[in-house]
Amino acid sequence: MIALSTLPLPGPPKEKEASPTSGVPEDDQAIDLTWGQKISVSWSIMWPPFAVLYFLMTNLISDDLLAYFVHRIPFVFSLIATASTLAGQAVLSFRMVRKNYRSFFIAVAKKGEPLERRLTVSQQVRISFWFLSPQVGLYFVGSALIVAAALAGVHLPAALNSLGIWLRILVLGPFGISCAMNANYRGFRLRAYRCKRKRDPRWSSIRSFRKNAERGDAQIEDDSTFTPE
Repeated sequence: MIALSTLPLPGPPKEKEASPTSGVPEDDQAIDLTWGQKISVSWSIMWPPFAVLYFLMTNLISDDLLAYFVHRIPFVFSLIATASTLAGQAVLSFRMVRKNYRSFFIAVAKKGEPLERRLTVSQQVRISFWFLSPQVGLYFVGSALIVAAALAGVHLPAALNSLGIWLRILVLGPFGISCAMNANYRGFRLRAYRCKRKRDPRWSSIRSFRKNAERGDAQIEDDSTFTPE
C-alpha cells in the first residue's frame, strides 16, 4: 500500500493574478502623454465653444452690433467672448475621460478600485479649475496689456487676437491638461492608458491585404459556380 504521507495534498486555491486589462489600475500601466496627445485632449474640449461663438458672431449677431462691440468697447467684447468659451470648456471637461482617443484614453484612478470613465460634479469642477487656469492667466495678462495700451494711446494690432487664439490652442490648452493630470486630487488621480487594440496579422500590410482580397474574390467565384447535388 502506498503511504498516505506520500500522496500530494491539495493546496489552497491560487489567487488569480490581475491582468493588465483588468479594471484595477497599476502605476506601471499608466503612460505619460506627449505634447501632441495633450493638444488632442485639450482641442476636444475647446473646439465646441469656439465653434458656437464663431456661429453666433457670423450668423446671429448683426454686423453693426458686432462692429460696435469690437471698436467701441473691445474690453467688454473680449470679456464676453472669453467668459463664454471658458464656461463652455468647463461644461465639456467631462470629455477628457469620456472620449476614446486614437491611441490612449484617460480615466479616473482610485487606489484598489476599477477605472472610472465618468466624472462627478465635484471632480469636474476641480479638474476644470486646473485645466482653465492657464487660459484665465492669459486673459488677465491680455486685459492688462489692453488697458495699458489704451492709457498710452497706442493702437494694438489686430493680429494679436489671432496670436492669442493659437497660443491657447497650441500652448495653454495642453499645458492646462498637464496641470489637470499632475494635480493632487483628494481620493483620485487622472491617469492616461494606452488603448489595447487587437490587430489581425492577416491585414498587417498592403501585400497581405491584396492577397486576402484576391483569396476572397476566388472564394466568391467558387461559391457562385457551386451547384448542390
